[in-house]
Amino acid sequence: MRINRFALCFLLFKAAKIGNDLRFTNLDQRFENYFNKFSFAEIKILWDSHFLNAQKKTEAITQINDTIETIIEAIDNKPYGVSENNVLYAGLNELGGYHFFQTVIVGAIKVKVKNGAKLLFLGDNFELRLDSDSMEFESDFTDIKGRHITKIDFQIEEFDIKKLQDNKLTHILLSVKNHEIKFGKYEAFDEEE
Repeated sequence: MRINRFALCFLLFKAAKIGNDLRFTNLDQRFENYFNKFSFAEIKILWDSHFLNAQKKTEAITQINDTIETIIEAIDNKPYGVSENNVLYAGLNELGGYHFFQTVIVGAIKVKVKNGAKLLFLGDNFELRLDSDSMEFESDFTDIKGRHITKIDFQIEEFDIKKLQDNKLTHILLSVKNHEIKFGKYEAFDEEE
């Protein structure tokens, strides 16, 4: 039987994975004992299926076409901001006298965080920095491949709410783990104009 080195390495890996009962010190002996179990046709099927699966995975990754417009169309609420691959939905809420700026980020960002996040509002002569309420949070998967939902609540003081409402924002920076995402203001396309 003639087979190239790469195929040999792949099949030895499979052999080691399938059966730890092969405890030979000689590599050639291990190879021969493993291949005595399979015909050449079976080996070729194993080999081809490995490469077909790898190719399908690569194609699936490149076919993720989740755009900002697709996300906005799928969700009924109006976005607070948009970035290149994510949409920010947000709103103010009060619970027990404490005020929160609740955010939901829908898009490509996928994180598992144990040290919190920061949100920076920037505008004309205006800057407001908020820290996340919870130090630990993580993104949730959705039915759409490559799209995740990340919910983060930020603590905000009542006097900062007034500043936020009175000033014009230019953009918002979200710093979470190793990501820094710049959200611009969402401008909806109005068909009537």
